[in-house]
Amino acid sequence: MGKSCPSNDKSIVNSTQGGREMRITFEDGSIFDPESGLIHEPPRILQFEVSSDEVEPLSKVVVRWRVRNAESVYLNNRTVQPRGCQTFNIVSNVAFRLLAKNAVGTAQEERVVKVKPTPPIVRRFAGEPQALSGDRPFRLSWDVLNAREVFLNDAPVSSSGFIKLWLHSLTTFELVARNEHGETAQTLQVKVFPRKPSIRCFNADPSVCVVGETVELWWGVRGAYQVHLDGVGDVTNRKRLCVRLRSEGEHRFRLVARNYFGMESEATLVVSAVPSSFLIKARRFLEKARRFLESLLWRKGRRHRRAD
Repeated sequence: MGKSCPSNDKSIVNSTQGGREMRITFEDGSIFDPESGLIHEPPRILQFEVSSDEVEPLSKVVVRWRVRNAESVYLNNRTVQPRGCQTFNIVSNVAFRLLAKNAVGTAQEERVVKVKPTPPIVRRFAGEPQALSGDRPFRLSWDVLNAREVFLNDAPVSSSGFIKLWLHSLTTFELVARNEHGETAQTLQVKVFPRKPSIRCFNADPSVCVVGETVELWWGVRGAYQVHLDGVGDVTNRKRLCVRLRSEGEHRFRLVARNYFGMESEATLVVSAVPSSFLIKARRFLEKARRFLESLLWRKGRRHRRAD
């Protein structure tokens, strides 16, 4: 940051008298401080360059710099090290400004990178799902660069955006972008496969219970936009439900799955509610049957061991 004495090759452009001490400013911005006996120099930008000053859109440009005698360095208002390099994706004309500061002064330089004139560039034109089965809408999104005007199926739209649509048949979308250098167009075809929703499972635990007990119902549905359970209502956002059976007998539950094509599938589940005494007897009978089967298997295994 400083030299021990004034150099003879510097021209004095200003001096100030403060008592017996005098600060001397040289032509290059350096300052001689009699109190410390040092020459304090301003920042020096030794290197500031870009890999190319004219590029295609979306090209990469490397910026390199090297600075001396700086307390702080900024590249486009962001703090950086006195020496370094960064890579940038160039979308449009951009100016890179390097600013170096210290207590003595500042130094700054600018480099401009221009984008070559080209027709618009479509960075994204896509949709999901690519094949519709009726359980959700189609989402179409796009992103266009350097366009003066953009059209989607002849309707003007912004250069970047998305829409959601309910499609019932094969549909083709065309995106057209124009500027003073030409036109760019892309097409996207969406296939539609109308088919019924699939109810993969519809179960209850337990399937037989005592009157007043709670039964848990659960289900798995695929390809449905709406799911309805009789006696409950819409259960589209649920996969299980607990119900209390307050009366004796068979209770029927009907699950209906619909898609936006108007197709639907249904499944029926029967759960029995019995008096507590009946269930106790049934459980005792099942327990005796289990013990009998275990005894039978044990005797059979014993005979095999004796035979060996």
